[in-house]
Amino acid sequence: MEPFEIVLPSSLFPFRREDLPGFDWGEYRLENVFRRIDPPRQQACVELWIGAGVIPSPKAAWERSQQVCYLLWHRDTGQLAGLNTLYPERPETCDQDCFINRMFIRPEHRRTRLMIVATAATVCYAKTRLATEGIPGVLNVNENRKLGRPGMRRIFTRLGYRPRGSIHGRDAWYFDFSAVLIRDAPVRQLR
Repeated sequence: MEPFEIVLPSSLFPFRREDLPGFDWGEYRLENVFRRIDPPRQQACVELWIGAGVIPSPKAAWERSQQVCYLLWHRDTGQLAGLNTLYPERPETCDQDCFINRMFIRPEHRRTRLMIVATAATVCYAKTRLATEGIPGVLNVNENRKLGRPGMRRIFTRLGYRPRGSIHGRDAWYFDFSAVLIRDAPVRQLR
């Protein structure tokens, strides 16, 4: 079977490999802080989760903030619009550990394709920087039922994910590092 090929940049991957530490996309700034988040950014994550009622315990929110991969900043306001976490775990649908990707975006920022771009950046980052750690891929458990719509299922497929059943009644999608090839778009020469 031919590996799934991701071309950077492209419509679903609007960034270059060298942009993965941080890049601007529309009115947002995506900042990678994986395994190097500082206390002020951790506090911003805690405030986001607590304020939105996502994580009720400040202690649990602080612990989870150490798993943040990308911070999604609204550039005009400086507000933390959302974030995602990446952490190793062995879920029931896998026979070995994988990275679990979870995301929360404030409701007022969900009308954009921000979730798609952040998910794309996360799997590219994981494939290019974390695949050598012995964990074979990334699992998304789509807690938002809207992500189960046919159009979103097609997008997850175009991002390189494959269906992996369900976990607690939620669709699970797996991004297998060995089944994905990432290449840079050819540089166009001007004549």
